[in-house]
Amino acid sequence: MADPAGLWAGRLRGQGGDEPLLVRFVREGDRLSGTLDLSARLLFDVAIHRLRQSDHDLDWEADAGRLSVHAHIAGDTIDGRAAVDGEEGDVLLHRVAAAPELGRLVGEWQVGSRSLLIARLRDRLLSQTVYFYAEDDALVRLYPLESGALLSARGESIAPTSNGRRARRYESRDVSFRGPAGRLRGSLLVPPKPRGAVVLLHGTIPGERDYYRVFGRHFAHHDIAALIYDRRGSGSSEGPDESTIFDRADDAGAAIAYLRDQGFPAVGVWAFSNGGWSAPIVARRDPDVAFLIAFGAAGVTIAEAEVHRRVCELRLAGVSERSLEAVARCWQLIFRYVSRGALANDEREELDDALAAVRADAPLASVPVPEFARANPALAAVPPWTSSSELPPVTGPDRELAHDPCTDYRRLTMPVLFTIGELDQNIPPQTSVRRVAEALEASGNHRSRVEIVPGAGHELNVEPPPAARAPLFSFQRFRFAPGLLDRVAGWAAQQL
Repeated sequence: MADPAGLWAGRLRGQGGDEPLLVRFVREGDRLSGTLDLSARLLFDVAIHRLRQSDHDLDWEADAGRLSVHAHIAGDTIDGRAAVDGEEGDVLLHRVAAAPELGRLVGEWQVGSRSLLIARLRDRLLSQTVYFYAEDDALVRLYPLESGALLSARGESIAPTSNGRRARRYESRDVSFRGPAGRLRGSLLVPPKPRGAVVLLHGTIPGERDYYRVFGRHFAHHDIAALIYDRRGSGSSEGPDESTIFDRADDAGAAIAYLRDQGFPAVGVWAFSNGGWSAPIVARRDPDVAFLIAFGAAGVTIAEAEVHRRVCELRLAGVSERSLEAVARCWQLIFRYVSRGALANDEREELDDALAAVRADAPLASVPVPEFARANPALAAVPPWTSSSELPPVTGPDRELAHDPCTDYRRLTMPVLFTIGELDQNIPPQTSVRRVAEALEASGNHRSRVEIVPGAGHELNVEPPPAARAPLFSFQRFRFAPGLLDRVAGWAAQQL
């Protein structure tokens, strides 16, 4: 009997044309189960029902019976007939290679008239390496097949080494520099005539450099050299894999010093998400930083942002507002405990009451747990503890959790571009914009811009919309706000 266990990528073809289809089959003993993504219909991680296999034949249903498939497995291909909302069609899937190593393909390629950046995303909190290409405002997932071909989520076959060539708009150099916790390794994207340089700071995910080529290439296209590097403890960089926003600010300071030693007198800083707490620390310490770009960054503490993220995740899962209030109060008190190092007796009693209410709420127990939260339960939206006595001990106040970035913004004199998505599910956008604008105004910094990007999510993406609950960094139907990346890099060039 053919074993379909694994990841399959391809398309569903109906009367309206081709739609990308991704199917995951899992075998546990004699039991076969599966899920699928049909991104054109904003269906992600949908459970497959009535899955039956007979030798080389497979039958299944999904999305409450709206999709039914009868297919045949032949080697690394699944093909067959499908019915979607009563319309006839067909499916064609290819087996995705389990653990390919395609690092040799990372970089900018000219494929016919197209300029494609091929990159990968790796992180210890993710179970698999994701390959994708960047073109204009879109990031498109790439699936390395067992046959050796690259299949895109758009259904294209991408073969850069056979029908493409390396692009020459900038040079990518492997570099290393000394950080406080050891040697940090990265890549420097250098245009022919750089007018300055920028250091790119990581979000929580990913910690390796290659994802940040997406942003670095736009700076290079605007004649700004871009330094991307593996965060300490990630990829090829030395140091512990746990670090604080202050540690990462130290590392960014070392990166700035390295670029100045290389002959770049004007060096700016760009930061995404979690890096947005480190970047203003760097700029406050070093007033000679040429500019600061906060991309999907925060104007509140990490504790406030994390309460917002968890509540938004549960709201998208359909949790009631009453339950959300209990969850929010749990996390507010838990973060207060961690940031202060203790709770007063009445606060501990209140936390126990809130945790008991959460545990008694049956719908909360059925909320799916994202992959990164399975790897680190403390990141889950629903508190994993049943009482305050189960909280891990803390040795003292956690100043990272309670650090207010606006205390740094109030002391900045260089140009600042603070950009956040209107629909950001990780960071409260309205509150962040108001607080950062007030902080910059208080400092007399009138060379700055604070803006909300309409319809954009945390990654400043407009597709898929946040309500789609797409898997984190799946890059299916992923598109940044039109022209945003080029506009941000152009703003940086104007400051130089």
